[in-house]
Amino acid sequence: MTFNDNVTLNHGDTDSIFHNDVNFNVGLGSKTFTSGNNLMFGDPGTNKHVTLNGLSNNSALTINTPNNTLTFNSFVDGLVI
Repeated sequence: MTFNDNVTLNHGDTDSIFHNDVNFNVGLGSKTFTSGNNLMFGDPGTNKHVTLNGLSNNSALTINTPNNTLTFNSFVDGLVI
């Protein structure tokens, strides 16, 4: 699954779980990914990847899960610190 823009997942009865690889095309500027419930990337024990494409010192990806949990059961590629 690939995300090119800002994303908002509204609060619902179930958690948001991405079972496969996820790509964020960040580019210049900033992007926001917001979930109204718990958010999980990858299932435990799997070799899935979250790839941050185009991330640099002039860009940012913010992941918000207000009052909920954020879990990465996956590799994060393209991280700039």
